[in-house]
Amino acid sequence: MMERTAGWDRPISKGHKIKQILGAFLLTAACGIFVLNLYGLTQSLRHPDLVAFDTGSIAKDNTVEIDYSQITATNPFGIRMTRADALAAYGETRAITDEAVRIHRIRELVTASTVHYYPEGKRGTAFSIPVHENFLLWTLGQFSPLIERFGFAPQDPYEFLDGSKSWERGAGLCGELASIAIYLLEGAGIKAGKAGLDGHVVALAQTSDGSHFVVDPDYGFVIEGRLSEVASRPGRIIAAATASGHSLKSAQNLAEIYGPEGNIEFWNGDRGYRPVGYWVERVSYVLKWLLPIAFAVVGFSFFRLRRT
Repeated sequence: MMERTAGWDRPISKGHKIKQILGAFLLTAACGIFVLNLYGLTQSLRHPDLVAFDTGSIAKDNTVEIDYSQITATNPFGIRMTRADALAAYGETRAITDEAVRIHRIRELVTASTVHYYPEGKRGTAFSIPVHENFLLWTLGQFSPLIERFGFAPQDPYEFLDGSKSWERGAGLCGELASIAIYLLEGAGIKAGKAGLDGHVVALAQTSDGSHFVVDPDYGFVIEGRLSEVASRPGRIIAAATASGHSLKSAQNLAEIYGPEGNIEFWNGDRGYRPVGYWVERVSYVLKWLLPIAFAVVGFSFFRLRRT
């Protein structure tokens, strides 16, 4: 027997009741996701130890060592710039007219304002992508083993393919530091790209007069020349690395990594370097807002259906 409600002379069918329940669920989900996304806008990706550095709890010019849930991050050069100082320095750097000087300053800026982390552990760390930052990437990360076959699995710790996100967090792998350099170089009007080496990732830069530069913010140097030219002259790499404070042995190992075999250049940056991951990340940041809007529209339409 079908129920009736006050003020209505038509019975409520089971199908309509199901649609109302579904509509209520979608509206509730939409509201929840909106609240989650809005909360995420108020939260920084900055690592807690780097927040302490920014606020003065850790003295400047000291090496920041992050030890959080079996993940260690260190900067052999000693992080020297707070988030605010780095943003101010970038504004000044963009005003430099000499493009070559601008490239060197941006490399110095990335090196001074970030640390390199080494993922010794997995899952649930300050380097994981929080659910309030992007619930879609967070959800995909929970099923990484199942979706790796499709060419993309959000890593945990998560490696951003958006240089602005990596720079905000302030810590990353060599690929993320290269992404930060690309983000800053392009923002400063300089053509930039990414190059994958044998176990290392660097940024590439080209000035308006056609001069090329290899930018390595992780090891802390810039070498003028195309990557193929630099890779074929290990002495230049060793000299640059030792001048940046690395040991001779470390510099020699780096020169082998730079060796020309297997090096691939991507002048479209992360779009070419990791295309699937790049587009999944970009699209997810759009969908995290569009999906709750769609849920709300569909849910409201279901909830408002006339009884038949």
